[in-house]
Amino acid sequence: MSIRGTPTSGVDSGSAIRAPRAVRALLPRRPADWLVAVALAAASVAVRPLVSGAFGDTITFIFAFPAVVVAGWYGGWRPAALTAGLCVAGNAVLVVLSGAPLLTGANATRVLIFSFSAVLIAVLAEQLRGARLALEKRVRLAEEQTDEMQRLSSEVERSKRELLLFLENNPALVWLKDADLRYVYVNESTSRSFGIPGEQWIGRTDRELFGPEIGARMHEIDERVLRENRVIREQKSSPANENLYYVVHRFPLPIAEGRIGIGATAVDVTREKTIEKRLREADQRKDAFIATLAHELRNPLAPLGNAARLLARRPEREVVEWAIGVIDRQVAQMARLLEDLLDVSRIKRNRLDLRRARVPLQDVLDAACEQSRPLLERAGQELQLELPADPVYLDGDKTRLAQVFANLLNNAARYARGPGKVAVVATEEGGDVVVSIKDHGIGIDPAALGSIFDDFFQLQPADRRGEGGLGLGLPLVKGLVELHGGSVKAYSEGVGKGSEFVVRLPAAGEPLVTRPPASTVPGSTAAERPLRVLVVDDNRDNADSMRALLEAFGHRPAVAYRADEALALGATFRPEAVLLDIGLPDMTGYECAELIRKTEWGRDVFLVAMTGWGKTEDKHRAFEAGFDEHLTKPVDLDRLEKGLARRTAPPAALRPGGLAHRHGDPRLN
Repeated sequence: MSIRGTPTSGVDSGSAIRAPRAVRALLPRRPADWLVAVALAAASVAVRPLVSGAFGDTITFIFAFPAVVVAGWYGGWRPAALTAGLCVAGNAVLVVLSGAPLLTGANATRVLIFSFSAVLIAVLAEQLRGARLALEKRVRLAEEQTDEMQRLSSEVERSKRELLLFLENNPALVWLKDADLRYVYVNESTSRSFGIPGEQWIGRTDRELFGPEIGARMHEIDERVLRENRVIREQKSSPANENLYYVVHRFPLPIAEGRIGIGATAVDVTREKTIEKRLREADQRKDAFIATLAHELRNPLAPLGNAARLLARRPEREVVEWAIGVIDRQVAQMARLLEDLLDVSRIKRNRLDLRRARVPLQDVLDAACEQSRPLLERAGQELQLELPADPVYLDGDKTRLAQVFANLLNNAARYARGPGKVAVVATEEGGDVVVSIKDHGIGIDPAALGSIFDDFFQLQPADRRGEGGLGLGLPLVKGLVELHGGSVKAYSEGVGKGSEFVVRLPAAGEPLVTRPPASTVPGSTAAERPLRVLVVDDNRDNADSMRALLEAFGHRPAVAYRADEALALGATFRPEAVLLDIGLPDMTGYECAELIRKTEWGRDVFLVAMTGWGKTEDKHRAFEAGFDEHLTKPVDLDRLEKGLARRTAPPAALRPGGLAHRHGDPRLN
């Protein structure tokens, strides 16, 4: 069709397009194939004139056959066919140029024979080329597969080395068994834990390694894993050491030919078991401590209540004096219990202040013996003291060191089996002072020696003995000795064979040259004149009893039960001293102190904190709030009386140390 739609010829335009494609399909596909075909044909035709004498002017294809074969081998049948066609055309041109007749029967025969032969050669060459290419491809694939196999083999070897390195350096125990339950692998941790070299495991069973009894138990568990085909977890002690505990996981492990072996891992949980045991024991000791504390606090309450009721019914002088003695003793006992608790807490938090000095060992031991002698005498214990011939000195807090040895002597009396002796022997060893306290009491079970210095530990419950306790004596001993740079150890051959405690402390060096102590404030501790004292405490019994005591001291007290009452009363009462509780209902004692200091009447008043909080940071906080003195409940009345007496001293000495109190100097406490 033309552009206008009229037919232009009888030839289909589609066939005209397809014809070149058909021709292109017969031609070589690669440019190199063209070049080879043309080059071979040109070489074949070029050689023909050189031998024209031998063949005359007729067409000959003797040199064309090798060219067709080479072209077919190189590129297949397409280059071979192209070479053959070019050879025919080239030879025809040569014949025409030579002037010989071209269209002869002989030439036609030769062309047909060559064409037929060339076709056969091209087909065979294509097949050979295909076979060659297929072989090359298979060889190439084989080489690639070989390379891949080598790479995978290297990866497997590397992974195996990494796995073995991981297993050998793993703290967990790992072992593998075959289907006959013989060991095929154990890691280094397993060998080290059982003390059996690795090569001695391989090929052996549990019975052969651990004996029939243990081996039978382990074999039974392995059989169960195989039978149930699942992971089995258990916690057990080591066959090599009953003090070591492991969590063991055994699991089925597929091996060759569908058979199943055993894999296992074991993790050491001895530390966790030990911690769990200690926590359980600590919890038990805590429960025992709470029960003992309740017992120890109830004991003083009974005589206190009896004394109060007796005073109400019989106010005679003899009864009053007796009741005062009972109350003083029982309050002191409760104060000691609370102080022991606070001391343990301070030691644990490294908050205990030591007043170090160069003190003679004899003074320390004399003070300890003086404290413990009544208890030793009641227990029928004779005290024997042996000291070095030459004086020995310690660098420490005399009061705390005496507390150490008094606690040990008290224990010797408390756990005595009957009348006996307690020997205290002190020696010098290489710059240390060693003090041994040996008794013949109930002794200590060797299994308890490792726990005897733990908090709240008691050999027997306090309710089974005449002398109780909170189980804080030995922890206090250990903490105080370690604060002084020393150590303490307990020894006993067993129950009923007595015990020995050995305290080792560094000996003091040569005495240092020190300045003479500052002169004390002149004046008597007795009140030179009565003071107006304001008592502020929300506990009415505390406030009213303090008012009665202050009246007994000769002072003029007033009482407020709230901070706002104290601030209002202060403006009219104009106190010279204020005893202020910290835990008030409407504001804290610190806030109240700051408000008092801002008033005209409270700017220079002697301000004393009375509180149950006695830590160093509590004292500093009180001084920062404006307090002059810090007293811990139950209040030391002698100290309070002396403080008030200083207030009645001449003006220059009203506040010893200047403003040290205001800045929280703990030495004044």
